[in-house]
Amino acid sequence: MRVPPRRRKGKILIRIKERIYTIINISEPDPNQPEAPIDSRKFLHLLLLLLVFIFMLIVTRRAWMGDDAYITLRTVDNFVNGYGLRFNVSERVQSFTHPFWMFLLSAVYFFTREPYFTTLAISLLCTLGAMIVFTFGIARSQWVALIGLVILGMSNAFVDYSTSGLENPLTNLLLAVFFVVYLKATFTPKHIFWLSFIASLAGFNRLDTLLFYFPPLVIAWLLSKDKKLTMLMGILGQFPLIAWELFSLFYYGFPFPNTYYSKLGTTLARGEMLVQGLIYYMNSLQRDPLTLLIVFFGTIVGLFFIRQNRWRVFAISLGVALYLVYVLRIGGDFMSGRFFAAPLFMAVIILAQFEIDAVRTEIKYLALVIVLLLGLSAALPTYRLASPDVSHSESGQGITDERLWYFPSTGLVKQNRRYEVPFYEYRRIGEEFKLITENTDETIYLEGPIGMAGYYAGPTIHLIDYYGLADPLRARLPMIYKHNWRVAHYIRWEQIEGYDQTIVSGENHLADSGLRTYYDYLALIIKGPLWDMQRFKTIVNMNLGKFDYLIDKFSYRYPEVVEKTYAKVNDVQQLPIYSCENENVVRFKEHGLLIKLPEEQQHDKLLTLAINNNQRFQILFYNDREVVGKLVIYPARAEGIQYARHLTVPRSAVDSGYDEIHILPLSGGPFYCTAYVQLQ
Repeated sequence: MRVPPRRRKGKILIRIKERIYTIINISEPDPNQPEAPIDSRKFLHLLLLLLVFIFMLIVTRRAWMGDDAYITLRTVDNFVNGYGLRFNVSERVQSFTHPFWMFLLSAVYFFTREPYFTTLAISLLCTLGAMIVFTFGIARSQWVALIGLVILGMSNAFVDYSTSGLENPLTNLLLAVFFVVYLKATFTPKHIFWLSFIASLAGFNRLDTLLFYFPPLVIAWLLSKDKKLTMLMGILGQFPLIAWELFSLFYYGFPFPNTYYSKLGTTLARGEMLVQGLIYYMNSLQRDPLTLLIVFFGTIVGLFFIRQNRWRVFAISLGVALYLVYVLRIGGDFMSGRFFAAPLFMAVIILAQFEIDAVRTEIKYLALVIVLLLGLSAALPTYRLASPDVSHSESGQGITDERLWYFPSTGLVKQNRRYEVPFYEYRRIGEEFKLITENTDETIYLEGPIGMAGYYAGPTIHLIDYYGLADPLRARLPMIYKHNWRVAHYIRWEQIEGYDQTIVSGENHLADSGLRTYYDYLALIIKGPLWDMQRFKTIVNMNLGKFDYLIDKFSYRYPEVVEKTYAKVNDVQQLPIYSCENENVVRFKEHGLLIKLPEEQQHDKLLTLAINNNQRFQILFYNDREVVGKLVIYPARAEGIQYARHLTVPRSAVDSGYDEIHILPLSGGPFYCTAYVQLQ
């Protein structure tokens, strides 16, 4: 029998009403019972909805875009316009680190053809989705959800990188979706497949976030019943990431993005990177103490104290711990707090597993007060909405508050109709070059900032940068030596003879014979026919490092080193010599002084030298260009070079022998000098 339209409409309204009650977890009132006052549980649900709204308001008012986001957007624009997944249309190079985020942007950009508002809208939607899943799906009680929202809303790192144009919002959404399944699943083969699939999407979004997922996946497999079947389903669930890696190896010739080779192939000592990693941690404690303290607290609680879902929560904490070690190992980042945003979300997820309904109300409020006090110890996101003081955006260690730097020009609330969005100097640089190419039909070779400048310059301009982010050759050269290097800004040697002409003409004009041969192999991979069998062989050999010997790493690490023989620097001059202007001294710059030793001096135990008294130096002892010993010379309380330093050569260098001594400055500049160097 056909239902009358009015009755059908009534059923639809009832279903909508039931759905709303289900979302906010409020039972539908019984019409036969007298109306009761709203209890505390219903009040907390409404309060949670209000807090989610307030959180999104804060994020929206602080929304911004960084220049690095436009590196990906240039690839998005080229991809949508038919040039392929490339930064420069003449080269197959993966300049982005987040393929899933790039494809998501491309899908929407295809219809909008607008970068700024498109990227921010997707970021805000992903953030909203993550907050809803956490609040109504992950948190075990309303109180822990409330405390978690307050923590996230008071964290500068989490709020700042809920936009920015980078992949953090999608990372948070994938974490939320994964753990809402993980914390409630029975770990059947079906559940294992979906958990593995979500983790695969996360790795597809950003590869290093797999550290968060690996321990939970292992625990899920150990707690499953049919180990063989669940293992098979877990492997099948990795299809998105496996498919992308195979495509990347085929299309780009390498399994990892170009930035991997640029940022991890610097030849910096492990100790230097660890020290910089510690500085990154200290920077976060100074600027945003709430974030890192909650990360540490949540991780420790998950490892040792939570009893509900013990092994599941333990695995989450272990994933956070692995990621924190990774951040320390790579030296952190130049963006203050960025690498702590996802660990904070994980820590809040861990703390949200507490069952505190039975805890006294006074203790709950005390927890809220503690969070508020921690947040008030730094500049809160809710307070930093107006024009920021850009002068305070950068620390002395090269770590920058990126939102503070870009917000005046790219902040969402800063935009108006008086100028185009975003109004930033790098955009004007790109647009100027675009006008030149439109009027002359020439290809411009541009060096400099490659984000906004690259996007607004258009596809006809070939951009390379000294950091090697999108330049495949420079990414594989060592970073030039700088005693005051900046993390994630690893500059390569600018004056590679013949490289400019090579890029413009398409023919190999490199003067360095080894580098010229290396570039021939590289060019076959990034420019040659995709299905060429010789290209496939070259890809295999290149990834196995069989062509690395062609690069003289020392020369590109220290291109301005001053080389002298031992006989030239061991003559004792008449002291005192007060200045580097004296004609008898040996002068050198930041890349140091390299002294070649005769065979009879290669096992001497005492080193005597006169060098700038007020500077700090490092002395490296080489055996066939391998470091076999190190010494550090600290400043003396005197100017000039009139005092001789008597140093003991490291035992490791004496035993193995050393054929060269390299004196490198660790402070000061731009000129240094030594009066003499003697071994005995």
